Amino acid sequence: MQPIRSIGMGAFLRSSVLVLLLVGAIPGQRYSFKEYGQDAGLSNLEV
Repeated sequence: MQPIRSIGMGAFLRSSVLVLLLVGAIPGQRYSFKEYGQDAGLSNLEV
């Protein structure tokens, strides 16, 4: 029979690994910049 401490630590370790895997699977917010020019209908390109 295993001590209670090692059973709790194993569950903690398993849940920590699961959280790390899920966090890695969730994509973060990404910024996508697009250049617009005269061909996109802009007549004044000054900022």
